[in-house]
Amino acid sequence: FGTELLPLWRRHGAAIRALEAAEEEAESRWRQAQAFDERLITQLSRFGQQYADIGALVYRQVMGATSTAWNNKTGEAWPFMKEISSDGDVSTVDVIFPAF
Repeated sequence: FGTELLPLWRRHGAAIRALEAAEEEAESRWRQAQAFDERLITQLSRFGQQYADIGALVYRQVMGATSTAWNNKTGEAWPFMKEISSDGDVSTVDVIFPAF
């Protein structure tokens, strides 16, 4: 509480610096994403290929329903559940409560 959290894409400050960082980190991020995807599919495949296919799609859908902020105090990315409205709210009680 009381800590301003900027959107993850603004953690580098200026837009040009964000683009430079994206270019610098692209190969590393791609390898991380591929490794994660392989682990996810491997774990889900224990229950069958159809389960793995659906589980991978569900994971991506859930990630699409989050918004990520950058916390300068902790140096971490913090995910929040998006609100289904146009005012940009995140993690409101009516969204979080049904998730549990």
